[in-house]
Amino acid sequence: MSFCATCFKPIGTRNRTGMCRQHAASLQRKIREPKHCATCGDELGRNNKHGYCRRHLAAAIMQRPNVREKQREGVRRKIAADPVYLESLRKRAAEHARKPETMEQRTRYFRENRVWELGTAAQPAGSEARKRAGRTISAKRLAWCPPYLRKQYLTLIRNHYGQEEARRIVLDQEAADIERMRRKMGEIRPISIKAATHAEVLREIAAAFDVDVSDITGTSRKRHIVEARRTAMYVLRRRGNSMPQIGNILRVDHSSVSHGLDRFEDAATDEMHVVAGRFFEEAEAA
Repeated sequence: MSFCATCFKPIGTRNRTGMCRQHAASLQRKIREPKHCATCGDELGRNNKHGYCRRHLAAAIMQRPNVREKQREGVRRKIAADPVYLESLRKRAAEHARKPETMEQRTRYFRENRVWELGTAAQPAGSEARKRAGRTISAKRLAWCPPYLRKQYLTLIRNHYGQEEARRIVLDQEAADIERMRRKMGEIRPISIKAATHAEVLREIAAAFDVDVSDITGTSRKRHIVEARRTAMYVLRRRGNSMPQIGNILRVDHSSVSHGLDRFEDAATDEMHVVAGRFFEEAEAA
């Protein structure tokens, strides 16, 4: 005679479970722990196989790579076949990009992940992108330094001067240049922007920069002559002359005049501003 392994009740000789009916049935029923949604934690049904509730199932499915690629392919076919749909996507994307919260989120993402560094690092050495990034970094670090003295500052650094000492030398040089130009310009009378002729403008600028008028109208690329030439372009432009007219006066092409005016606006030294300003002091006072 056999007995139940749990309660020791007598069981039949043909019983293969080793238990009575009551305990054999409880053994067959598997004890299942409750399932919960992987996103929100809500309890799921016992037959749920994907692990998400109804609210989050679609989003979870869309994260699967094969589903995303299938959706992209469908969108590509739709765009290729329907120009109206493409235009609606562009309009919706533009409206979304102009939202303040979107702009703030995009700015925060770029700053936190420093995306510009990743893009620059992906470029090969010597590429235009890396050169442009280097120029931008140098311009930010040397923003305190006058453009015409930056080469001198870098030369001092290469000659093992400390940064603070090199900076002090450069700033002292700038102050000396400004003082020298102010003393020189003290001897030049203010000239009315309406009364001065083109020849007088060139003579006064040439005297201020200690060059000849022929140097300004010539082709020399020396730094102080180029600064005098660009100052003359700026003053003549303020007098109402067109770029071709300035080109005829200075014997250069009008594209060179355009470039010179742009360089004056972007990188004019204090000396150039002082010289150009003296031509307009009387007119502005009036």
